[in-house]
Amino acid sequence: MTSNLPIACSTALALAAVTLLPACGFGLSYYNPTIGETGIIDTNTGGDTDTDTDTDTDTDTDSDTDTDTNSGSLSITSVTPAYGTTAGGQQVVIKGGPFDASTSVRFSGVSATVDSHTSSEVHVTTPSASAEGSVDVQVSTSADSGTLTSGFYYIQDATGQTSVLGSIYWEHYLGSYWASTPHDVGAAYFTFVSGTNFQDWQFWAPTMDTCKSGYTPDTSSVYIYDMGATSAKWQSSTGQALNFSWNSTDGEYELATLNNNQFVQNGTYDLGTVNGTAFPSFSMSNIAATPASFTLSNPSLSGSSAPHISKSALSLQWSGAGSGDYMIVEMDLYDSTTSSIVETVTCALNDDGSFNVPSSTWHSWATNRELLIIVGRVKLASGTLPLNNGNTEVAGEYDVVGAGFTQ
Repeated sequence: MTSNLPIACSTALALAAVTLLPACGFGLSYYNPTIGETGIIDTNTGGDTDTDTDTDTDTDTDSDTDTDTNSGSLSITSVTPAYGTTAGGQQVVIKGGPFDASTSVRFSGVSATVDSHTSSEVHVTTPSASAEGSVDVQVSTSADSGTLTSGFYYIQDATGQTSVLGSIYWEHYLGSYWASTPHDVGAAYFTFVSGTNFQDWQFWAPTMDTCKSGYTPDTSSVYIYDMGATSAKWQSSTGQALNFSWNSTDGEYELATLNNNQFVQNGTYDLGTVNGTAFPSFSMSNIAATPASFTLSNPSLSGSSAPHISKSALSLQWSGAGSGDYMIVEMDLYDSTTSSIVETVTCALNDDGSFNVPSSTWHSWATNRELLIIVGRVKLASGTLPLNNGNTEVAGEYDVVGAGFTQ
């Protein structure tokens, strides 16, 4: 589930060959079957029929030309891997030769540790670096030397921080009282970010186990990497392929619609090889994980008629406490005459089975308004991005959606 909340933007930065975009928002919104003149809840037998058609055509062309030159007569044929973090400590194999016991290696003039060598390979540990970007790899022996221009790429270290943000979610609709018949639906999106302490739950509330009206998260520390790749692919633990397209406007890889086979409950997802122009190719295990379905027992939203809900007794209760990393909630209060949202409350909650929404959270509560309620369980994966050793914060969500009348 993604929020309609605005996300603060900051000035874009450009680092070396990498385009670093400000986190200006994640573009997808949950499916909302609320397009009826009568509002989100069907209050008459006539029904509504609305047809919306959106057409969007984007053409992005990225090009990058790198020229690697190997100067000197000593041969350097490859550096593997060709990237590592600015913290150093990356194990790298340099092939070429001839190498011998006098071999020394420098990355942009800084000495690396030579761990072992043969006549055709040198195993080294990279030194640290002060900034991102391509550097020359220089290898010398007592008899000769050689340089591989732009042979290694340093990426800002993000160990212990967030490197991937996004969501894969499935929404299950409750009740039979909707103005237009809803259907379960899912979507997915993600983006790579430079190291940040921002976590997914902070999209929903300033502190855990709280709710907030009109909340806008502070994403000033979040900057998005444009990898220069127009597509990306995930593979689910059951073998389903998920194909994403890069949205340069929102700075994210998107899959606008999932089918129920692509959303695997209690599943995991791996990122296939990303071939971009900004970084060397990379892949990632465990970029996302998903929870199982659960039941929302209070409020009871599964009937044929929408319940009446009191602000002073708005208690959320759900099954399977503790099986997720946390819960997220979005509640939209509608003006029934215009079908417009007059107030949005979001929550980030501990997955302990229940939460009482403080009545003081609401500012626009009035009787007989329509209230859309979305409750989601979130599970996070354990993967790290090999480019910079940062953690994934892709939220795997199973959401239940229902509605009621305020009283």
